[in-house]
Amino acid sequence: MSNALKLLGRSAILALLVAGCTPQLEKPTVVDKTPDSPKQASTAADILLQAINARGDQAAVLRLKAANLLFDQQRYKEAANSLSVINLAGINSNNAFNVVQLEAKAYLKLGDSGSALNRLTDQNLPTLNSEQRVEIALLKADIFEQQNNPLSAVLSLSELNELSLDQQQSINDQIWALINQVDNETLVAANFSNYGFVTQGWIELALQLAPINDLTAQREVASQWRTLWDKHPASNTPPAALASLLDGDVISAKRILIALPFSGPLAEPARIISEGVIAALKSRSQRGFEAPELVSLDTEGASAESIIAYTIEQQADLVIGPLRGKLIDELGNNGKLPVPFITFNRTDRLTENLFQLDLGSDQEIKQVVTRATLEGHKRFALITPAAAWGARLADDFRQNLESSGAEAVAELSYELNGDLSSQVSQLLNTDQSTERYNAIKKLLGESLEFDERPRRDIDAILLAAQPQDARQLTPMLAFHFAGDYPIYATSHHFEGNFNETRDVDLNRIQFPDQPWLLQPTTALNLSLALERPDSASRLGRLYALGSDAVKVYPFLSQLKSSPELTVQGETGRLSLDPSGRFNRQLLWAQFDQGIPVLLGEPQIPETKPLKSDPLEEPQPETINMQTQEVQLN
Repeated sequence: MSNALKLLGRSAILALLVAGCTPQLEKPTVVDKTPDSPKQASTAADILLQAINARGDQAAVLRLKAANLLFDQQRYKEAANSLSVINLAGINSNNAFNVVQLEAKAYLKLGDSGSALNRLTDQNLPTLNSEQRVEIALLKADIFEQQNNPLSAVLSLSELNELSLDQQQSINDQIWALINQVDNETLVAANFSNYGFVTQGWIELALQLAPINDLTAQREVASQWRTLWDKHPASNTPPAALASLLDGDVISAKRILIALPFSGPLAEPARIISEGVIAALKSRSQRGFEAPELVSLDTEGASAESIIAYTIEQQADLVIGPLRGKLIDELGNNGKLPVPFITFNRTDRLTENLFQLDLGSDQEIKQVVTRATLEGHKRFALITPAAAWGARLADDFRQNLESSGAEAVAELSYELNGDLSSQVSQLLNTDQSTERYNAIKKLLGESLEFDERPRRDIDAILLAAQPQDARQLTPMLAFHFAGDYPIYATSHHFEGNFNETRDVDLNRIQFPDQPWLLQPTTALNLSLALERPDSASRLGRLYALGSDAVKVYPFLSQLKSSPELTVQGETGRLSLDPSGRFNRQLLWAQFDQGIPVLLGEPQIPETKPLKSDPLEEPQPETINMQTQEVQLN
């Protein structure tokens, strides 16, 4: 049906209404419900015509039927209009509920949260049953979420009572998710308002847990809250994200097996990891926790089967290790493991009780790309070593850039033994500028004033380089006029200890790294620093790895149950993904006068205009002569 005919049909209906005529209607039939079906549109119009001569509940039922058809066709405005004329005072409570529910849903689809809320708060809405009150409260919460007002959504849901257990669990889960969206300043102000027992309890719980990242401390605070608020709905039916924190089992290992390659090429990393484990267990013992007995196994030359057999023989409750990826793959192929294994390398062979706590660069790269793109950058120059590990990092960079809607428009796999200046020049296209300059100089035969400049189709640089390489690359970038480009790097270039003389050439580089190195203030870190001079070094990161294995093991079941739960570790803020791998959220720093200075949240710009249209690259060079300007195309 054409738009003109549709308008004509609506005009005819209006004319009938004005004239008081009653058209002869055929009984509605079941028809195709596709949005463009003329028959379907006609059926909705016919039902509305029937509603004209009906009164009260009969008219409401007919309009609801027509509105449901229109809603199914995604004609939300017409559906809302067909219901807006109904006076709720003249119909029963069930019909009134159905009217306001459908009308509010239609307005929500239209993004008109104000009209939706007005209908749900109609003074003529009769008393509803408990199930209907839940539905209305949920709709109000959706409305307030659309208005970016999570606190009002919490207030709406907190008013509900006398719910079934399933309903209470669902409502509490939603309230907890909403209240964690409320900013701290608003929560503090709400804490001084008289919102009633239930809402006040939620606010106090959120405020107490908000500043705490460590799962151990969160558990203690949540338990204290439950004692004080034992009559609160969240006390008996806690949100799923809190249930595991409050009621989940805490692993108490009486005997721990450290299974690492204490001989062979990985003996030194194994030693450092094990010393981190021992130091962390000693720290736990000093704080009053039970000290487990330690046994060790040299895994150099061992098989997964032999490690499992030794675990059972020694009656170990927990295994920390192994380190080699091949052994971890074998463990993953063995089915459910008898006890939890906290391993130190990645695997895609997943099985029950296999957990992976590693320092893989892929997590760093993801955080580097995320921060760089959040700060407005979309086109990057990528610099990695000309080595197998550099190629792997470059692949990870590309994958993360693609998923973020960004791209590497220029890449350099640098060879340190080669001419580094020439390599950087080719990356930035300054070699082309020089070639054009030499060509025009030869052509004109005169002395020229020339300004070299880099390509303009990039807006930032991504870097992965060893410390000695980075200290040569960054000055070379500045030499080739790329000193204004922001540089985002992995932690490979950071030695681990602070030395302003050595690292002054790394100024401006932003990078993520472990709290162990960037914020070395924990008691464990300070005590190990007195005993181990290598604790603040690239290899010293492995002390943190071993200590974090001890820190997470009591909470493996809770972490496994919810990715929202975290433990503040020495290697980062740790959470557990469904595959059993720990995600590490790192700290961010930037070199300033040769010293890493901690950074806050990403600086998100309102707009980030490109420096130029990349299609115009390379840009024309202007060469100044004494009497003229020559544009090089």
